[in-house]
Amino acid sequence: MRFFLYALSGALTALPMIAPSFWFVAWVSVAPVLYLESFSKEKASYPSAYGRGMSFFFVFGLFNFYWFWELYPLDFLGFEKGAALLVVILASVGIPLLQGAVSSFYFVILSFMKRRGFFESHPFLGLLFSAFLWPIFEFCHTLTFLGVPWGRLCAGQTSFTPSIQSASLLGSFFVSFLMILTSATLAFAIKEFKRKSVKRAFLFSSLAILVFASNLVFGVIRIEKVETELSPDTTVACVQGNIRFEDKWVGKAQYTLDLHRNLTIEAAEEGADIVLWPETALPYDISEDPYLENSICEIAKDADCTLIATAFSRDSRGRLYNTARLINNKGSQVGDIYAKRHLVPFGEYTPYEDLIRKIAPPLADLSAIDDPVTPGESTALFETDKGKIGSLICFDSVYEDLCRKSVLDGAGLICVSTNDSWFSGSSALRQHNSHAILRAVENKRYVARAANTGISSIISPTGKVLTSLGDSEEGVITEKVSFIEDTTLFTILGNVFIPVCAVFCLINIIYASIESLKRKKK
Repeated sequence: MRFFLYALSGALTALPMIAPSFWFVAWVSVAPVLYLESFSKEKASYPSAYGRGMSFFFVFGLFNFYWFWELYPLDFLGFEKGAALLVVILASVGIPLLQGAVSSFYFVILSFMKRRGFFESHPFLGLLFSAFLWPIFEFCHTLTFLGVPWGRLCAGQTSFTPSIQSASLLGSFFVSFLMILTSATLAFAIKEFKRKSVKRAFLFSSLAILVFASNLVFGVIRIEKVETELSPDTTVACVQGNIRFEDKWVGKAQYTLDLHRNLTIEAAEEGADIVLWPETALPYDISEDPYLENSICEIAKDADCTLIATAFSRDSRGRLYNTARLINNKGSQVGDIYAKRHLVPFGEYTPYEDLIRKIAPPLADLSAIDDPVTPGESTALFETDKGKIGSLICFDSVYEDLCRKSVLDGAGLICVSTNDSWFSGSSALRQHNSHAILRAVENKRYVARAANTGISSIISPTGKVLTSLGDSEEGVITEKVSFIEDTTLFTILGNVFIPVCAVFCLINIIYASIESLKRKKK
């Protein structure tokens, strides 16, 4: 029953990722398991604590990544059904297993502190410890090529923008901290209630409400303040050609070019100053095709707009890059070419390819690109008359530090080009878009996001989706935006909150260990 309870808690905590209107559930869903980990009389072993952690985090991951099943049978990759099933199982089950294997140590550490009487002796330090410990493990999901920070708690909060405004202070990890702090405080209230200590139960319950309400009040105040400061004066457009992944690679260069030309001109006729194309709108190496390169320049000139065009490109050493470039209204490329910095493993390159081909050949064949893509290293901002534009391509937008570096370098507007056509028909479309919302709030920037088949969106600095174009639609969206020079506390400090969490937890672990030794000596 206890393992079932942990699994249920993990499912409820992931629920907002699937059903955004239930965003509030994740603020309280961890409370029962935190109560059991902190105050149950059972003296379970560390392996048992780890097992309970796997019950929670594995189910949490299954719900976060269930959309892989919506992609079956992966016909856009030309897989046989058996190979497609293997890939889906490896992704939808393997990722939760890998992340759960790391995150489950959260419960092991709580068990360690419980054995030393830390939560009983120091209740306020104890609830803070539970909350400070959580972001450390969320941060671990960004590490190595396997790091996919897709299922952070804050990502399930983007449908209710007041809930995520505190990300502008110390980042999205801080939102997760506040959510776990609320649950931890409720766990302590449950403990006091079961011990008939009504006053202390009321105190902890009130504290939980205070944390939750304070975050929302701050959110409402910040939204009102930011919105009164905005003065949009530039019209940006996002082009969505609705060309599916499997259709992009079959000799449709001229059709694709003509489609994007027409949509770009349509956007310009609607008053667009800046037009953004989706990721690899032209999935060809234009550095080896002068016709395509010249055609893109002519499109910008004919439309009389600034165009951010996307395609593959090689450098002088023959390395392939996934790129974006800015073409001005005179048809000239301006500045450096931006190269995607965080590549998709198994999509743009295969890590440890020789080994993968031996143990899971279908994974090695996931990429539709013959040559591996090389990651970029620079923010390569685009200069315009209005200000600087920071470009992100697809997976870049999931990693908060890449966007932050662009803003630190002077980006007043963020443009995200993505190809989510392989997600078409699944909830992954909305989940991916939620990360663009977080980047807008963290850095107080407008974010324009163009996707091949949707979701394309233009997002305000408060995380409000101003306009969007849904799945499998063809068209253009336009909205007035402004280039912003202000910086948020998060932009200045970055993820400094993570080392703060680590230091706080380490100090308390040492303190609890010393106290425990002293008691044993007595």
